[in-house]
Amino acid sequence: MISLMVGQSIAAGHLHEDDLLVDLLPELKKGGAYDKITVRHLLDMSSGIDVSEDYSGILMTGTPRMYLTTDLPNFVKDNRALRFTPGSKGEYRSVDTQLLGQILHRVEGKSVAALLQERIWQPMGAEDDATWNLDREGGTEKSFCCLNATARDFAKIGQLALDNGRAGDRQIVPQAWIDRLSTPAVTMSNGWSYSAQWWHPSGAKGDFSAVGVYGQYIYVNPAERTVIVKLSYHGTEQDEQETIDAMRDLSHNLRH
Repeated sequence: MISLMVGQSIAAGHLHEDDLLVDLLPELKKGGAYDKITVRHLLDMSSGIDVSEDYSGILMTGTPRMYLTTDLPNFVKDNRALRFTPGSKGEYRSVDTQLLGQILHRVEGKSVAALLQERIWQPMGAEDDATWNLDREGGTEKSFCCLNATARDFAKIGQLALDNGRAGDRQIVPQAWIDRLSTPAVTMSNGWSYSAQWWHPSGAKGDFSAVGVYGQYIYVNPAERTVIVKLSYHGTEQDEQETIDAMRDLSHNLRH
């Protein structure tokens, strides 16, 4: 969802992929390589920011700590160390998505939830209300997670991507942005490709997916004109390739 809204802001001229993070959120200026992070780096998970994706729950650091904080703006300010030079490789980091959400809020002057409602949820004809978790009452959206909605409305998001950003007779998300997110940009250590917050699993032939850490999927297969949503509560990253393979088989068999 963050990706789609970033694409809308870019099309409106409010944001550019080459914009520096610290120009958009000046309070994060640190000096050195951190100040070279761009919106493109955040979109493609190549920022290098050292907020780990360790979900073991033993030390409660990294992303689990970000989930628990009651002050997300201060959390990202306190976690500006780098693991690698921005843009040198891809490595999944939820903090990148959180920063994109805060950028959207800053450049658009509205909360992420309000932007979603106005620019996507209502225009695409969502059937049910959705909620987005905050760090505290009246606080900041957890842009990296925690959008709660029905399977049918998540499927409408997939259909929006399948239909090149259109819902009925309305162009909600620019087709150029759908082209951007559906074209692999970087390869992650697990062998999957990634682009503008969407995954391109191993063996992809134009299919792509939004994937949640515990087994949530919006799978889009343009060749088969199929969208599949799966909501579940698995172990961390459990059976992801097997699930994608099953969805590919389902897509083919539904069409043939």
